Amino acid sequence: MEKAILIIGVALVLWGLLIAIRPHTLRTTIHVMEKGLLVYAPAAVRIVLGVVFLLAARDCRVPWLIVAFGIIMFVAGVVMFMIRPGRLRSFLHWWAERSMPTLRILGVTGAAIGGLIAWAA
Repeated sequence: MEKAILIIGVALVLWGLLIAIRPHTLRTTIHVMEKGLLVYAPAAVRIVLGVVFLLAARDCRVPWLIVAFGIIMFVAGVVMFMIRPGRLRSFLHWWAERSMPTLRILGVTGAAIGGLIAWAA
């Protein structure tokens, strides 16, 4: 099960680096997710990842860190499902309008968190 956490961590590193190198990729992704019920896709992904993290934590090198990330992801996903779609769209639009340096910093931060997750696996 720790292999799943490692794969997720590496995927987060790659996604973060892609955003850092090409921030418009994040903007394009956000504009696609603003349409219809796709606005809830990140919430569903967070819930699934949170459950995977919680189930796999005991097999990992640093279980408490994986549990912490699992709880954060799960709760964030549940809270996102409680927010009206219009409000979520406006929040996504707000993120899409951030400056390129801000999106690059976001990408580097995401890559660092992904690296931490991969290391903890």
